[in-house]
Amino acid sequence: MDELKLNEVKLNKKREFILMGTVEKKIFVDPREKDDLPEVIDDFDLDFVAGSEEWVKHIVHGNLLKDFTKKTDIYFMHQPREGKPLLVLDLDHTLLDFSV
Repeated sequence: MDELKLNEVKLNKKREFILMGTVEKKIFVDPREKDDLPEVIDDFDLDFVAGSEEWVKHIVHGNLLKDFTKKTDIYFMHQPREGKPLLVLDLDHTLLDFSV
C-alpha cells in the first residue's frame, strides 16, 4: 500500500483520509543556523525581469550597499529605546547616493 500513487488508491466516496509525511519540525531548517546557504535575491516586488539592465543595476546597487554598510561605523548618540524601532528614510539621497 505504501508504494501506490494517490490516483491508484481505490477509495469509497464516503471515506475521508489524511496524507501523512515528515514531521514539520524536521522539514524546516532555520537559515540562521546554516552558513553555507546561497544568497537569495527577493525579486517578487520588482518590476523588471532577471537579466535586464534594470536588474543588473539593482544587483550592483545591492552589492554597493552591502559594501558600504560593512565599512560604516555606527555611533549611537543616544541608545535606542527598547521596543521602539527606528526607520531612516533617505529620500533625497543625502546619506547615500550610488548615482555617482
